[in-house]
Amino acid sequence: MAPPRGWCMTRTPRKLIPPGDDGDAFSPSLTTIRIQAKIMNVLQLQYPEPEDGHLKQLLEIKEGTVHCRMGTVYLPKGARLPAEGMKANPEHEISLVMAGRIKAITKDGERIVGTGEIVQFAPGEMQAGEVLEDCQIVWVLLDR
Repeated sequence: MAPPRGWCMTRTPRKLIPPGDDGDAFSPSLTTIRIQAKIMNVLQLQYPEPEDGHLKQLLEIKEGTVHCRMGTVYLPKGARLPAEGMKANPEHEISLVMAGRIKAITKDGERIVGTGEIVQFAPGEMQAGEVLEDCQIVWVLLDR
């Protein structure tokens, strides 16, 4: 059963929260699906300016043992990351290609990834990328 308009339902314990009632809904022990400006962080998707380099971090969450960073990258056609060889991140890496095409390279092979596709690399996985078309990518790094 859906909550009444303007209300929301917490998951644990299950209870209804009326609009404007902060109550104990913000207790760290509760997982809430409440959607109001008080707890929702809405960010505009922005890409780095040329003088900022190629990466722009939009948010970072450190909660308990979880560490998550999210941002964007703009890569011009012909760029290579890293410039030589391969690199590995210690975190899980998830990249959503918003525009363009890039050749994702690992020790096990390579694949061309384009607009609307998602690439996931395991922690420590050696990787490189060759940009085939100007790329806009949203990235997430997740560590525990």
